[in-house]
Amino acid sequence: MLNSTARAKRVWWGALSLCLSLLNAPAFDAHAATFSTVFAFDLHVTSAGVVEGSGTNQGYLFGTTSDTSLTYGGSIYKVPVGGGAPQVIYQLRDIDGYSPQASLLLGTDGYLYGTTRYWPRIGATTGAGTGTIFRIAQDGTGFTTLKVLGGVTRFHETTGSSINDDGIFPDYALIQDATYLYGVTRFGGLYGSGTVFRVRKSDGAFTVLHHFAAITDTSNGTNSSGEGSNPSASLLLSSTGLKLYGVTSGGGANAKTTSSSIEGTGTIFSLNIDGSGFDPLHSFSALDDTATGVNVDGVQPLGALVEVSPGVLIGTASDGGTPTDTTLTGFGTVFRYAVATDQLTTLHNFDSTTGATPTGNLLLANNGLVYGVTQGGSDTSTLGVIYSINSAAIDPATANYMRV
Repeated sequence: MLNSTARAKRVWWGALSLCLSLLNAPAFDAHAATFSTVFAFDLHVTSAGVVEGSGTNQGYLFGTTSDTSLTYGGSIYKVPVGGGAPQVIYQLRDIDGYSPQASLLLGTDGYLYGTTRYWPRIGATTGAGTGTIFRIAQDGTGFTTLKVLGGVTRFHETTGSSINDDGIFPDYALIQDATYLYGVTRFGGLYGSGTVFRVRKSDGAFTVLHHFAAITDTSNGTNSSGEGSNPSASLLLSSTGLKLYGVTSGGGANAKTTSSSIEGTGTIFSLNIDGSGFDPLHSFSALDDTATGVNVDGVQPLGALVEVSPGVLIGTASDGGTPTDTTLTGFGTVFRYAVATDQLTTLHNFDSTTGATPTGNLLLANNGLVYGVTQGGSDTSTLGVIYSINSAAIDPATANYMRV
């Protein structure tokens, strides 16, 4: 069972996600802020953030634990926003799937939707299979597996990647419109590079909207099509409700070289909600980490995009960029991408003094600022920062990066 023993280090990243989810209209004042631990995990692991319930469950946060055993696959819990004892509303059984990795989604129908990394137990093995998509009521009743991702897993004869019909590992939070859930798988699909899918809420009808192309040049990890591989964050539904945007951390038209590997630099992509019109909007620039370690726009995005105005997206790249101090290596960027003009503008270059390796989803707050986190690097700590940036910025001079 979960308990309230204070072990703050185990929940540092979870607490950051919670802080971001609770930001509201007033600007965040670092000097006036009060940090409170709502709940500390003891002997349990969480890999995702939380969502607030609705109706009679407004005022409760819902989340998952991802630790598993041979008999259960993690749990779904709720805890009051003001702190207090948590309640496990559902313990995933071996027939339900194992290890939720993504935040839950509160559906427009009042249900909670989520995913597991692994499918139901087979014999004595928990780590088999490709994942599930599930639904559950906020009171813990009615757990339903909408889809077990599947198809016969086989190997791509050229790349050796695991391939199947649906995709493997739906590790990022689902998004929704009134009828469908939309998500991505990190690997698998017909070419081993991941998929975009949708699931109808009413009956679990599942459709793969796009199979990412195979890596055609295995010497540098790029696609001949430049469309990217391995989606690395949740999708974004456009303000029109007709288009999906996303990012990949691999593939694309350019390569990142390190001392130990060569891999693609990643992409920004779009497609229509029916799967048509796939467009690899932007391939991040080449980067040689064994030389300067800098480039124009960063490489390998690891967080979801946000739309700050119609067709204008803000996102982050986890590596690269061009610090003002040319003696420093790039540690990622915050960028603005205008779809209509196909123009990417770097708003901020991380250099380990203002943070390093931005990750996770951005938040567009009511005050117009975009908030995010980095995994590490600052002038006072190696443990990361929370930052904000002006979402209306058109160029770096007006972006007003601020560590909060």
